Amino acid sequence: AANINEDLLKGINHVIKHFNYGDLYIPYPQLPKQPNQSKVKAITKDNFELHVHNGYAFVQQNYSGDLIRNLEKAQKYNLVLAEDLHPQVVLEAFYRLYGNTMNLSRQHTNTFLQLLLKIEMQNKFLVLGVHNTNQRLVSGGIFLMHESRVYNIIHFVNEEGRKQSAGHFLIDQCIRKIAGNSKIFDFEGSSLPGVQSFYKNFHPKHCPYWHIHINQLPIPLRWLKQ
Repeated sequence: AANINEDLLKGINHVIKHFNYGDLYIPYPQLPKQPNQSKVKAITKDNFELHVHNGYAFVQQNYSGDLIRNLEKAQKYNLVLAEDLHPQVVLEAFYRLYGNTMNLSRQHTNTFLQLLLKIEMQNKFLVLGVHNTNQRLVSGGIFLMHESRVYNIIHFVNEEGRKQSAGHFLIDQCIRKIAGNSKIFDFEGSSLPGVQSFYKNFHPKHCPYWHIHINQLPIPLRWLKQ
């Protein structure tokens, strides 16, 4: 039988041959070698996956001491999980907090909202929020439900929520809801040290992947699309 890495590399080179621009995300920790094209950049990025099929109690046993302390703090602040939020509320809060730093436009959030509101998508997304005792929304998230995996698509925590450990509470509550039914909670990992540190509190598995960027456009379009 052919080596899976060799077959994968052949597939990547086939894509490179037929497409001048785009991105590939390969869920393998390593390839035997990088694609041999000067107009292709291949770098590894970080992702974190938490196996939750054994139930919440099993997952909770592996929580870090820091996470447990933050969840105790959230309990002291009497944070409440909101499960009936309209996705627009979460998207609006996310945009206000991160729109500038993430270079998001209203068109981006509006397009995503239209996707969320489609009839056929109603059971594929989980929208959660966290209210404090003043009924203020201090954290929220939108999670994609796909077969045996749940993806952390977006989540936010405002300044007040950080002080009350609302982000820890949000992710813990989502895991509590899906544990035993789904197999994997996919953090949709980040290379930012602070975000990684937050995710690692839940004791997930580190699952790096390849990000392959293809830019074979003619100059000057190639420079514009760097």
